[in-house]
Amino acid sequence: MEKHRFVVNILTALAALTFVNGAAAQPRLGDLAPPQAALVVTFETDGSPAADLRSDLAALDWESAQQTIRALLTSAGDDLDLSIVTAVSDIMSDDPGSAFSAAVEQSCPALAAPLRALGSGQSLPPLEAMLAVELLGFQPSLTALVQFEGAMPSTVHMLRMALKGCADSVTSAPMNGQAVAEELYHFGEGLSAVVLLLTNDGLLVAGSRGESVLAVLDRRRGEGGPSLADSGTLDAFARFAENGTAFGVAVRPAPVLDALELTFDATQSLEPGDDALIQRMAAALATLENLAAQWSIGDAGAVSEWAVTLDPEGADQALADLLLCDNCRISRPFLAPAGAVGLASSQLPLGEIIDYLSGYFEAAGATIDVRGWLGSELGVDLDRDLLDWLGSEVHVVMLEPQSTDLRSLLYGPGQLLMIPVASAEAATAGLERLEQALVTALDEAQGDLAEFPIALRPAAYDGVEYTRVQASANIDVGLGVVGNHLVLAWPATAFERVVDTFRGGAGFIGDPLFRSATALAPDQAQAISVHDTSAQLSAVADLARLLSQPLAFGVNLALAADDGVVDSSAAESSEGWPVDLEGISTQPLTSGTSSGELTLDEAGGGGDPYVDGSASDLYRLEGLEPGATVTVVMQSQDFDTMLYLLDGEQSVVLDYNDDAPDIFRSELMFTAVAGVDYLVQATSFGGSESGSYSLAVEVEAAPSRDEVETPGFAEILRLFELPAQVLDVLAANIGITTGYTVTEGNVLYSRSVTEMAR
Repeated sequence: MEKHRFVVNILTALAALTFVNGAAAQPRLGDLAPPQAALVVTFETDGSPAADLRSDLAALDWESAQQTIRALLTSAGDDLDLSIVTAVSDIMSDDPGSAFSAAVEQSCPALAAPLRALGSGQSLPPLEAMLAVELLGFQPSLTALVQFEGAMPSTVHMLRMALKGCADSVTSAPMNGQAVAEELYHFGEGLSAVVLLLTNDGLLVAGSRGESVLAVLDRRRGEGGPSLADSGTLDAFARFAENGTAFGVAVRPAPVLDALELTFDATQSLEPGDDALIQRMAAALATLENLAAQWSIGDAGAVSEWAVTLDPEGADQALADLLLCDNCRISRPFLAPAGAVGLASSQLPLGEIIDYLSGYFEAAGATIDVRGWLGSELGVDLDRDLLDWLGSEVHVVMLEPQSTDLRSLLYGPGQLLMIPVASAEAATAGLERLEQALVTALDEAQGDLAEFPIALRPAAYDGVEYTRVQASANIDVGLGVVGNHLVLAWPATAFERVVDTFRGGAGFIGDPLFRSATALAPDQAQAISVHDTSAQLSAVADLARLLSQPLAFGVNLALAADDGVVDSSAAESSEGWPVDLEGISTQPLTSGTSSGELTLDEAGGGGDPYVDGSASDLYRLEGLEPGATVTVVMQSQDFDTMLYLLDGEQSVVLDYNDDAPDIFRSELMFTAVAGVDYLVQATSFGGSESGSYSLAVEVEAAPSRDEVETPGFAEILRLFELPAQVLDVLAANIGITTGYTVTEGNVLYSRSVTEMAR
């Protein structure tokens, strides 16, 4: 891992520590961040979120699970990434430092001690973090800020000494032409360059442009100009809840438009020759003033919020009218049956959406005419047969959680989709015409549907007629009109629950679950939702528990049949495009770092050989054992690097990489198999550049199967039972999820809260 990646490790480490031990931060980094950011990511924390949940999860046997997984992978001969399993286990462990110590030690070993000092016990100070991304042309500029209060001077000193030891260079930050105590630490060069500032009072600033870091310092001293707080980007966060640990994202389309030079004046009409589609998209972006979202966890539970700020007089008036629906209000779902475990009601003005999208098709010059095609091909009048009678709101009801009985496993849990209609007569007539058109189309395409048969049959329940649509092995849908609602029910038997409610049976609107949703939502809500999350998690846990033994038995059976023998015939399955290697010599390549130089053909001869038209150096990897993990990294300051992995025996390209993460670095990683003649082609992007480069090869040998005992059936079974145990813990700690969406002036705001049961 390159040294310039240390910034990512620092921010990741601090974020991990705050999740474990953090508290709320008061400083507002928006007053320091650059004003023209197009993307802003925020993070702040208050206390230890969901302590009971973390405690219950930590009590599970994560260590045994890790050991079993490693043994399984070694026995099976695979080399899968265990980082996710390790990360989850580390977060649940008593030592929060274990989640990031390895990464930090690779990039800057001296940072491990001060970061562990921050994370030990309850010593982590309150934190606030922000990442601001500016678009300067097509090259983004990143500025990351971390402010922690109450930092121990000794820890800050340790951080400063560690950064000084790892930095490529250190300079003093100027102020009024004088050098001051603050120091700038420089890492990397070119597009990989990072400049970092650490102050005595715990402000950490990292940026890809030194000018941006210095501007933060100027604003902090009161000598700078406007900041992000003056731009309106963070206004949406003012309406979001202060709820402990929070992660937020804000996007401003205006800087994106400025960067792409797609500004649009709402007072001007499109001129002949303008790109109508680009102008239409620019108008939509210009109308969206700000998009923001935040996810938090604290005393109010787990809260998800998002807000879209629009210009009501913006260039795309149709978009503003579509989203800012002042008179839209969700009606009560009177036909939803009692005992349901979930409901989501929202606006879906299908006609307006089709008309809006048609504007994009027209701007793109497309000849898509949905209405015309349906009329000419199927004889369907879209407006008369559907849109004129179909309402603009949708109620989706989950009748039950996923169950372990055969019906639920085959057809899924019972669900309903209900849409109010203008009149039952118009809806019934429209459905009959649509069904007849569908039957005609099926008759004409009968031969083409031999592998996917569809049956439309009439059905009735308690005097209400409906259509039963059955297809394939497990598609069974009931479609009909009940009262003043169009109802789709799956499986079809769920249609009977709606009819029972229509005939006077108990409805969901009297259920405490529904009352909790309406109590939270404003009167003018455009959408509401409520789900018994605990019940649904418990049901999934039951399903996971049911499947754990069959899965464990299958894995155990596969291990017994494999008997620890790895298939070494992988050379026969090499895939990729062919490459001409005839007459091209190779150089040996082993572990370690070497240097090379690309030279081009000149008049009179000379230069490197050309592979597929690219001036290249060709290397043969030697001494590879099957199962070994190989990493090859190419770097150059002279040209845009490009790496190819080839099979010399079959003359094919197996893999390639261009930017990792920038144009001056390329990286390949693969697991060696027997019978493949691995060649590495080092070249430039386009194959026509020259200059010096370095090539680093790291080989990690596969663990010996003799050193790892193959897990037994009991160990595998214990591993496959772990997901059900995790779901049980979540179900015990999580309660009901409720949410709503509402228009507030020129802002479309949505909020969802998942209660913590304890």
